[in-house]
Amino acid sequence: MVENLQEGMRLHAMYSDGEFYPATVVTVSTTKKRAKAPVKVHFEGFGDEHDTWLDVDSLKSKQLSKPKAKAKSKAAAKAKSKTTAKGFKYKGKTVDEILQTTTAEKREDGTYVVKIGILGGSGMDNPDLLQEREEIDFKTPFGKTSDKLVCGKIEGVPVVLCGRHGKKHTLMPGNVPFRANVFAFKALGCTHMVVSTACGILREGIAPGELVLLDQFIDRTQKRIQTFYDGRPGSPAGVAHMPMATPFCAETGQIVKEAADELGVKMHPKGTMVSIEGPRFSSRAESNFFRLLKADTINMTTVPEVVLAVEAGLLYCSIAMATDYDCWKEDEEHVDVAKVLAVMKGNSDNVLKVWKKAIPAISAKATTGAIEAQQAQAKNNIMGVH
Repeated sequence: MVENLQEGMRLHAMYSDGEFYPATVVTVSTTKKRAKAPVKVHFEGFGDEHDTWLDVDSLKSKQLSKPKAKAKSKAAAKAKSKTTAKGFKYKGKTVDEILQTTTAEKREDGTYVVKIGILGGSGMDNPDLLQEREEIDFKTPFGKTSDKLVCGKIEGVPVVLCGRHGKKHTLMPGNVPFRANVFAFKALGCTHMVVSTACGILREGIAPGELVLLDQFIDRTQKRIQTFYDGRPGSPAGVAHMPMATPFCAETGQIVKEAADELGVKMHPKGTMVSIEGPRFSSRAESNFFRLLKADTINMTTVPEVVLAVEAGLLYCSIAMATDYDCWKEDEEHVDVAKVLAVMKGNSDNVLKVWKKAIPAISAKATTGAIEAQQAQAKNNIMGVH
C-alpha cells in the first residue's frame, strides 16, 4: 500500500477524533523506524501542529483500497480514547463553559479567590518557594501542556506553575502548546495569568538586564492557531472576535510595577512587543523594520499566548526580560545563545524577586470588577452562538 502513495497526494485521513478529513501526503517513509506509521499527512485547514504520522489503515482515497473493517475499528477506538473538545468536561463544565464563565472559587461576599497561573518562571519551581507543592498531569482537549503542572501556594496565594518550553527547554517557540497551557490554567480555577519572557531590545533607552512591563504587542508570527474556536469538529461553537485594544491587564501591571519599585528592580512601565515566528533571530532589515513600527522589544512567544488568555477570560500580565540588543544596533556584538543565557540568569533572579512580592499583592488588590469584566468580554464576543 505504501508504494501507491506519493507526496502531494490528496486523500482522506483519520484525525484524533476518529473521523476522516481531507488531507495531503507530506512524507512517505520506507524506513524500519516508520514501519508502523509510514505516512505523514497535513490536514487541510488545520495548523501545521496537527501534521501526523499515520498507518495506511488510517487513510482512504480513490487510489487506495478501503481499510479493513477490523483495522479501521481499532484505529477509531484508539483515536476516540484521546481527549478532544467534544465531550470534554472538568468538574461538570464543558469546554465552552470553562472558557466563557469564571471558574474561580467565589466567596459568600461575592468576591473571588484569586488564583494565579505562572508561565515561564525560571526559578519559580523552587521547592522552598512553594508551600503545599503538588505535581499533576492535566489532560486538555487541546493536547498536553508544556510540562507537568505544579500546584501550590506562595505566601498563602494558590498558584499553578508551568514551564513554557518544557523542563529541558526542548520545545521551540512554534511548538509550544499555547492553547493547552492557557486552557489548563483556566480550567483549574485561575483568575490571572502572569508570565516572564526573554526578549531582544529594539530601541535606545532599554539596557540588557532590565525588565519591561508589556502593554501592547505586534504580531509577526505565521503558523500559530490563535483561537480556541477554530472551527474544527468538536471545538467550541462560534467564532471569537476578541477586542485587543488593551490585551494586558493594567490593574495587574500597576501592582507588579509597584512591587518592582519597592524592590529597587529596574522595570520600564510600558512596552510594545513584536512576536516573530522563530526559532531564528531577525535579519538586520527585519530588525530595522520593527523599529519603524515603534516597537520596544522582540520575542517569539507573546503571541498567541496573550490572545488566548484574553479569549479565556484571564487577566494577563507579562514581564519581558531584556537580554540583548537586536541586530539593528551595529556597534554591538551579534546576538547569540550563550550571551542571552548569561544575561538571563540575572534577569531571572530579579523576576523571581518581583513575583514573590507581587503575587500576594495581586491577591489582596485584584478587584472583582476587573475579573468579571474580563470574563464578560470572553463570553460576549463569541458570534454564532447567542
